[in-house]
Amino acid sequence: RGAGVPADAGRALELFMSAARRGELEAQFKAGECYAMGIGTAADDEAAIEWLSKAAVRGHAGAQHALGNALERQGREGATTWWARAADQGHPGAHLRLGARSMGAALGA
Repeated sequence: RGAGVPADAGRALELFMSAARRGELEAQFKAGECYAMGIGTAADDEAAIEWLSKAAVRGHAGAQHALGNALERQGREGATTWWARAADQGHPGAHLRLGARSMGAALGA
């Protein structure tokens, strides 16, 4: 958790990216989250989708959930598919998103 090290979001992103480029699954997810939330860089949904996709296709439930969120923000298709994959692994946020989507459909929203 960085005990004894000053917080530096930009450096954290650099380290995540270094590991992500080497194929580290958790680093791909963390890099995608940084881009999605603008941590250590300006928010960039395209970069977020790129890195979250790499982790999502490898089965990372958090990345699948976050990828669904990023796709929805961009108005692109596929969010429900990724939320369903994450929900199948027990991701609570994905269950919530699917439930909200189903409720909206049931209410005609």
